[in-house]
Amino acid sequence: HIIYDICDVCRGSVPFSKAVITDPRSDNFFFCPAPYANGEMVSAHRFREVLEQAADEYQLDYILIDTPGDMSSVLDSVADACDKALIVATHQPTSIRAAEKTSSILSDKGIADRRLIINNFDAAAVRRKVRPGIIDIIDRTYVQLIGVIPASNELAELQESGSLVDTISNSDVKAAFDNMAKRLEGQSVPLFENFGGRYNSVKLK
Repeated sequence: HIIYDICDVCRGSVPFSKAVITDPRSDNFFFCPAPYANGEMVSAHRFREVLEQAADEYQLDYILIDTPGDMSSVLDSVADACDKALIVATHQPTSIRAAEKTSSILSDKGIADRRLIINNFDAAAVRRKVRPGIIDIIDRTYVQLIGVIPASNELAELQESGSLVDTISNSDVKAAFDNMAKRLEGQSVPLFENFGGRYNSVKLK
């Protein structure tokens, strides 16, 4: 469905409405594609202007910008427009190091509100001490936690098919996203709220 992207809008080639793709599954969910090549990014000032226009035109509550973690040229363009950063990491050492680096870059660019999402969290591997625990990952990335998404083959399949997470049957994954949404709204929610019983004994460290 992609014809135009955000850079076409920033350059003034098309109005925002031409680049936006409305998700048929929701009246409140819209996509605007990224440029095919990272070198096409425009100035931070113009990028922020376009996002502000989009927020007004579509009455948006949130705009989520998906970026590569450690590509400074892209982060330069988007950081000025952002109020908060959600940094995703897994148990893997390379992912943890990338999250730490991304957090440092964003801190230098003035984004003080940075939060960590631990993705593909394997509680059984933590119990066997073959993967770092939650506290270890926080300590290594120096980023405050906002949520933990449990490992799920079904979630990986949904990602491949482009399906929404609310269609997943795994109640723990649903709870993880619900909990993060509530925390983004300022609510205080226990880490594993509404998760299954096997998470009651998860070792955090």
